[in-house]
Amino acid sequence: MLRCCSICASSDAPTVTRLPQASLAVSNGSTLTDSTAAWDGGALYSLWGVGLLQVEGGSRLDGNEAGGYGGATAVRNSVGRLEVRGGSSLNGNGVDTQDGGAVFIMHNVTQIIITEGSNMNNNTAGFAGGGGGAIKVGRRLLNGSVVPGTGYVGRLVVASGSRLCENQAFFSGGAVQADGGIESIIMNGSFVEQNAAGDSGADADGGAFHTLGAIGELLLDERASLSNNSAGVWGGAVYAKSGLGRMVLDRGSSISDNIVTQQRSYGGAIASLGTETTVTSSIQLLRGSRMVGNLASSVGGAVAVDSLLGSLVVDGGSVLEGNGACVGGAVYVGRGITSVAFTNGSSVVDNTAYNGRCTNARGGVVSSDGPVGSIVISGVNVTGNTATVRGGVIYCDSLLGEFLVTGGSRLSDNTAGTSGGVLDVNDTVESFVISGASVVEGNSADSEGGAFVLESVGRVEVSGSVLRGNSASRGGALHVRGRTEDVLISAGEVLYNEALNLETRNASGCGGAMYFGGRVHNFTVANGTRLERNDAFRWGGALRFGGGLGAFTLAGNSSISHNKAVGFTTSNGGAVDVLGTLGRLEIASGSTVENNTAAWLGGAFFVNGVSNINKTAAVGTVHVDGSASVLRNTAGSGACWASLFPALWQL
Repeated sequence: MLRCCSICASSDAPTVTRLPQASLAVSNGSTLTDSTAAWDGGALYSLWGVGLLQVEGGSRLDGNEAGGYGGATAVRNSVGRLEVRGGSSLNGNGVDTQDGGAVFIMHNVTQIIITEGSNMNNNTAGFAGGGGGAIKVGRRLLNGSVVPGTGYVGRLVVASGSRLCENQAFFSGGAVQADGGIESIIMNGSFVEQNAAGDSGADADGGAFHTLGAIGELLLDERASLSNNSAGVWGGAVYAKSGLGRMVLDRGSSISDNIVTQQRSYGGAIASLGTETTVTSSIQLLRGSRMVGNLASSVGGAVAVDSLLGSLVVDGGSVLEGNGACVGGAVYVGRGITSVAFTNGSSVVDNTAYNGRCTNARGGVVSSDGPVGSIVISGVNVTGNTATVRGGVIYCDSLLGEFLVTGGSRLSDNTAGTSGGVLDVNDTVESFVISGASVVEGNSADSEGGAFVLESVGRVEVSGSVLRGNSASRGGALHVRGRTEDVLISAGEVLYNEALNLETRNASGCGGAMYFGGRVHNFTVANGTRLERNDAFRWGGALRFGGGLGAFTLAGNSSISHNKAVGFTTSNGGAVDVLGTLGRLEIASGSTVENNTAAWLGGAFFVNGVSNINKTAAVGTVHVDGSASVLRNTAGSGACWASLFPALWQL
């Protein structure tokens, strides 16, 4: 063992040779400061492997410089453990031309531990190589490839109030660069902040941590902070070229205000690539953790995962807020997500997908190019998220299995420039449910679906919840482009939604609350539901069925009232407009249809049957039982309902 105590090094770095697996320690308040080496290791240099490289007991390796590798320490082999503990520091070290502003390890290291209030701050890696502003592990060949079998880090721990901050690399890995991969990065009550990977070129990635291999796990606990880091292209804080296994933020930890600065940039905080077979098992924000204010110009304001993601979880009062990118304001996933869950008092607020370098901004919070198994929003506030084109909160370009909003969630004031103020799914949805006293309010889109747009859907259910004050050109709250099997609105309120005249196409201003472009098999309003005071400029003050309807049932003391379609001289269907045939209309069990208004035809219901070629009735069966009430509906013709082709019907 070489132990340095209470000395200052000379300008020539001490050299430890022929001591494989030796220990090299600077301890007991020692100082090795302001030393310079023309080549490697400004203060300490070892040609051989070192079992333990340690700075402890308040010691300082500060202000050292090297012309090549390792501003403070260079080991041209492997290290068992690198430890900085006991309030010690490696600050202000630098290399002029190569890698490892403070520490360079040519081969591998089993553990890096920075703990007990220690610091590695303000170290710099130079302009020629410039990897690892504080620590570099591994070495590349002249062609840029990694020397096989090198560059691996087992565990990298920053804990107990320690700081890894304000380090800078001219190229990649502002704080740490490990070419081969990192098994785990663990931050516990610590700070990794304001590190930077310069924006000088395409290789300027990983503002804090960078690897060409994989990162097995990134774990932040006990109010750890990974914040205000920056890079040029990939990963403002973390870049893992071969993928990230999992990421967990727990107990008030934070990933905030990280940024990638180039015009085409990915993963404002985290960029995880990989191959078609790579899987990131989970991204979790737990127990009051925060992912806030991260930015990328292209993809994934906070996180970009280019592979399959198992689960995305925001739980226990955690916050996902103010992140922004063109695609996936907070999170982008390239190959699909098994499950998304926003739960238990968390907030998803003010994230944005905006047109910058791209013209199809989508997914203000989450965008997935692959299928999504389930989306569950329970007991959560989702407010003020925006996409300038599609999906103010979530955009899914493929199949979605289940969409569930429950537990008193509130989805409000989310917007999309074109479609889906909350959700836009470009494929089939198996099940769509809003339940449990949830509120969907004040969401908007210029074209389709002020709150929700689905390509087609098996089952739609709104149970014990409220859709209020949403607006779009077609389908103020919900727009389904294709076929729908069954819709049930039970013990709910659908109020004050609007279909505005925002487009030049004929369907503009249709379906004040809901618009269905394809045929709907069954539509049921039951159990005291209020479908009231919705407004369409053209057709269907509350509901528009663009492909016909199998059966419409109003039952259980429900109400359809004060809806209107009056914005145009030929506005039809004050409450309900059907383009195509209606198989059965039933109004029963004390329900009411009252005070609905259309400018032209069908004050309450208008059925514009298109089956006249075969001379079949546009409406198959109408049943209004004695306990129901159909009163005071008004229109130019057909005060209650009208059916064209082949006949005009009135009640």
